[in-house]
Amino acid sequence: MPNEIKPAVIVGTRDQRGRFAVGNPGGPGPGGFSQRVNTFRRTMLAAVTEDDIREIAQQLVANAKGGDVFSSRLVLQYCLGDPSALTQAAVAEEQTQALADAAPYVAFIPEPVKGNTQEERIANWSAGVKSRSTLV
Repeated sequence: MPNEIKPAVIVGTRDQRGRFAVGNPGGPGPGGFSQRVNTFRRTMLAAVTEDDIREIAQQLVANAKGGDVFSSRLVLQYCLGDPSALTQAAVAEEQTQALADAAPYVAFIPEPVKGNTQEERIANWSAGVKSRSTLV
């Protein structure tokens, strides 16, 4: 039969169709670039102390107060966060407030129907609808 699937014959770490076979160890691991970057980061962190960071921050603030726009921007970004994230939070807060303001005008907010079987859920739902219709 032409469409018959033949059993996998492992050639190295591939089967007869060239797919990865069971037990393939995977790729060679992380690339050399990321390992070098991590080595550089570890070296920098080992060379910088808390006092160094404090002095750099104080100089940055002094430059910002002196009118350096780049320093001002950097200080504000680190202290206040990303401005676009603040804008998104403000929009979300406005939307939440708009929904809260509209809540008194909503006639019926559905609640989860309790019950283990379909019959119990239908009975509980029917009872809830009847009790709500008497309030109107």
